[in-house]
Amino acid sequence: MTIFSTYFYKFNVIVMKMPGVFLELFETAGTHSAVFPPTEIYNEGWMIRVLLSAASKGIDCFPFTFFPDAKWYSEAQIGSPFLPRFRRDPLAENLTHLDAVIGHYEFRPGTKTGLALTANSEQFIVIEAKMYSLLSKGIKNAPNYDQAARIVACMAWTIEQSSRVVPDFKSLGFFVLAPEEQINNGKFSRQMNKRNIIEKVKHRIESYSDEIKKSAELRNWYENSFLPTVECIDLQCVSGEWIIDNIMSVDNLNGPIIRNFYNQCLKFNART
Repeated sequence: MTIFSTYFYKFNVIVMKMPGVFLELFETAGTHSAVFPPTEIYNEGWMIRVLLSAASKGIDCFPFTFFPDAKWYSEAQIGSPFLPRFRRDPLAENLTHLDAVIGHYEFRPGTKTGLALTANSEQFIVIEAKMYSLLSKGIKNAPNYDQAARIVACMAWTIEQSSRVVPDFKSLGFFVLAPEEQINNGKFSRQMNKRNIIEKVKHRIESYSDEIKKSAELRNWYENSFLPTVECIDLQCVSGEWIIDNIMSVDNLNGPIIRNFYNQCLKFNART
C-alpha cells in the first residue's frame, strides 16, 4: 500500500465514523456525561432551524406557507437606514442579524450572509426566535430603539434597496417565535405593536435633526418605504407549542422527536 493510498484509507475511515461521533456528543447533552453546556444544542437557534426545515418540506405549521422557489436561512444579515457614515458615528448601528429569513433573496457579492431581495421577490418573512429571553429594549447609540422596531425598519430599508416596492410582496411578515407561556403573559405585546414601531422609528429619525441632508433622506424613506411596510406587514407572536402541534398532526414519525427537542430547549433555557 502506497503512502497516498494509506492516507486516503485513513481519511475515509474517519469520515465514515464521524456521524457516530456527532451522535454520541449530541446524546450526552444535558446528561451527567456531557462535555459542553446543553444550551449549545438546545437553544432557540437550533429550534427555529428544526421547525423551518419541517415547514420547507411542505408541512403547514407556520402562519405562512413557503411560496414557490422560496428558501430559508438562519443568521443572515440585512442593512439599515442608520448605518455608519463615518468612523465612530455616534448615531449609527451595525448590520442586523436575523434568526431566520424566508422568501426570495440572494447574498450580495463579496458577502457570505449579506441578504438582498431578488428582482422578482414576492415573499419576505423574518422570524426572531426566543426561549425565555425578551426582545432587546435598545442599542448602544439608541437606547429606546427596540428590537421589533429595528427589524421592521431594516426590512423596509432592504425593500427600498431592491428593485421591489411594498405592493409587490404577497407575503410580508415579522414573527416572534416564543414559548406559549411567554406570549400569553404579554412579554412581547408592547413591542409587537405597529403604533409602537412607528413611534420608535420616528424618534430614531429625529436624532438626526441636526444633519440636514441625512435627516431629509430618512424622512423620505420613512414616508415612502417605512410607513407602507408597516401598513402591510403581518406582525405576530407564534408559540413553539402551536407550531409543533401542527407538525404532529401530520407527521407521527418526526413530530414526537421535535416535541422532545423543544421540551429540552424549554428545560435548559428556563430561568431559575
